Amino acid sequence: MDGITWNGPVIVTRRETDGEADVVVENDFLRIVIAPGAGGAVTELTYKRGPEVTFIADKGAGVAGTGRFFVDAFQINDEGDCTLLTDVAFAAEIVEEGPDRVVITLVADLDGAHTGLRVERTFTVGRGECGFTLTRRVVYAGAGVARLWIGSASEQRPENWRKDLKLCAGTGEARRDLVALENQGGSIDWEIEDADVQWQLMGQYGIGVVARAVGVGPAAFRVRFPEIEGVPCQAQWLGGPTTIEPGESAESETAVLVYQGLREAGAMSAGRLAISAYG
Repeated sequence: MDGITWNGPVIVTRRETDGEADVVVENDFLRIVIAPGAGGAVTELTYKRGPEVTFIADKGAGVAGTGRFFVDAFQINDEGDCTLLTDVAFAAEIVEEGPDRVVITLVADLDGAHTGLRVERTFTVGRGECGFTLTRRVVYAGAGVARLWIGSASEQRPENWRKDLKLCAGTGEARRDLVALENQGGSIDWEIEDADVQWQLMGQYGIGVVARAVGVGPAAFRVRFPEIEGVPCQAQWLGGPTTIEPGESAESETAVLVYQGLREAGAMSAGRLAISAYG
């Protein structure tokens, strides 16, 4: 296809938004925006080839997600409810700036929420990949052995062009699907028994995101679709518990694929997330 490259460099820039310094990572396929000041959340997920489909150019073409995605969630020693780190400010460092890959680390101490916890998040995006990996390391420096439940939350904000949204979680016979139409709402709660927690969020034109958190299950999964226009979605899972000693850490990796045209996703395989074209 003339004029199209599929293996261009991956680049990273900083962007000021409402006084906050966001980090933007792009390659030929993918554009993600990370907000260190808002819990290190991914606030935009775009499949850059989407606008080539002209009849949906003004209807969210290429938009896999807008809102707050992959926000860390914690509960420690049965102390109260699950805490989302949405309002925690992370310190961001661009460790590697391309052209073959970009690596960004975000670090925050959680003494205000959970004494003795430090969270380190690392985003890695490679050349030619249509996805990224998020590695999370939780370091514990508290007193005594702790029981720690670790999870993640994502929130798809409403968009005036969106009329339906589908969320799938789990794989195989244990997979659950929930389709929401505008203003109709819906919710579901269930246990994912697998060691890997996988979910898929797909918009009305087959544009969406698939995520797989490795080795964190079994997990409790919760989905809520508020009854308002634009079909927003709130999803959260919490795995564990994990026993952690002072001075120890717990680490997990989430693989994320951003796509257009994939109507159903089976279990994601291990390894890098890369494509050179799609049909």
